Amino acid sequence: MYIPYRCTRVSVAICKKWIVPLTLAYDEPVVFGGLTPNKTYFVQIASARSAFGYTEGNVCLNIKDAGVEPVKAKIKLLLQGAYTTNGQMRTTLLDNNLLPADQPYNTAPWNYNGRECLNNLPNNMVDWVLVELRSAANPATIVERKAALLLANGSVVSANADGVWFDNALANQSYYIVVRHRNHIALMSNNPITLPNINAFNFAANPSNIMGGSLQVANMGSGYYALKAGDLNGNGVITVHDFNYYVTQSSALNVYNSADCTLDKVVSVADFNTYQPNASATGVSYIRY
Repeated sequence: MYIPYRCTRVSVAICKKWIVPLTLAYDEPVVFGGLTPNKTYFVQIASARSAFGYTEGNVCLNIKDAGVEPVKAKIKLLLQGAYTTNGQMRTTLLDNNLLPADQPYNTAPWNYNGRECLNNLPNNMVDWVLVELRSAANPATIVERKAALLLANGSVVSANADGVWFDNALANQSYYIVVRHRNHIALMSNNPITLPNINAFNFAANPSNIMGGSLQVANMGSGYYALKAGDLNGNGVITVHDFNYYVTQSSALNVYNSADCTLDKVVSVADFNTYQPNASATGVSYIRY
């Protein structure tokens, strides 16, 4: 959700514990102490009244336990449909104000109920992706999932970070990494990765690092590899069902739509041409729904 003003004068309260009025910029934290663990608190945010009344707008509110130190995963990847050249992707959806401020993976088949949201979108954001950490002992077991931001250079990050923060992962432990996108086939690391990692795990650089190898990625040339476009229903397999959805959405303009394989805001023959070479492509069993 967006807040429509760069800064606003607000009062913040948790139950009867008030913070004095203050001016907040985007993503500036407010810290509450003395709260009781496992107790429910209601958060109230109110703007100051002016001669024109109260300022109104939607605010993206992220709540974090300051006593919990999250673990960061650094990841890079490319999307075939959004790829341009030299390891870069287009930001057409952002440039046309079509990217949602709330993560879009709360529907089937992902059914991810995380509340990730943004008050302001980075000026190099391509789209949202869904990242999973899987057990090193059993890659079918999901330890934690996070919706994250995919940037034009392939970096996958949480808001205002250089990686993806995970609250339930353990430092210096290893996890398989899965990355999902709403209309590309998901990828999984070939081996567990120890987190936090200094150097990003790069799905775009070497197919041998990916479970299933080169068959799972699109070769973009010049040493770059990308998630395969065309999995419009996100189930891990590109079939006639994906084509049928494309047909129903064909000629749609100025949309944020899974049928737009190229992420250029238009559902056109370019999307079919991107989908068609990948028809019948299948992701590894662990990522299929």
